[in-house]
Amino acid sequence: MVVEWIHRKKPTMLGAMSGLLAVLVGITPAAGFVNIGGALFIGFACAVLSYIAVVVVKKFFPWDDALDVFGIHGISGIVGAILTGFFAAPDINNAAGLLYGNFKQPLIQIFVVVVSMIYSFVMTFIIAKVLDVVVGLRVIEDEEEGGLDSSQHGEKAFNM
Repeated sequence: MVVEWIHRKKPTMLGAMSGLLAVLVGITPAAGFVNIGGALFIGFACAVLSYIAVVVVKKFFPWDDALDVFGIHGISGIVGAILTGFFAAPDINNAAGLLYGNFKQPLIQIFVVVVSMIYSFVMTFIIAKVLDVVVGLRVIEDEEEGGLDSSQHGEKAFNM
């Protein structure tokens, strides 16, 4: 909300809730590995970078992400997982990040993030292809233009 307030000169409840969600998603991979200082840094980084992804970067890509799922969950999850490799504290869970002398941990975290992204993409692609063959993923153009409320559900959501 503060980043939105600085950028747009107006805070919103949506901005506050999106920021809270970004922070929670970002700290999830680090939970049980970082101390309070690391958690605060990760939360701040996730909130700021998710805001930038949703407000600035999203404009340059043609994907349909009306609920900003990738901008909040995707970016915050990636940032939180990678930053765990920097802030993991050995006094919390016998795991050391870069700040505690383990120079390999950030690279391990980046590797795991990349593998997870590839796995998720491949599995989602396979599931989508199977669904497309079995039931189809798109409706015909006339149904889409007329509205899915009428064609799929037999009712109207709005009176226009």
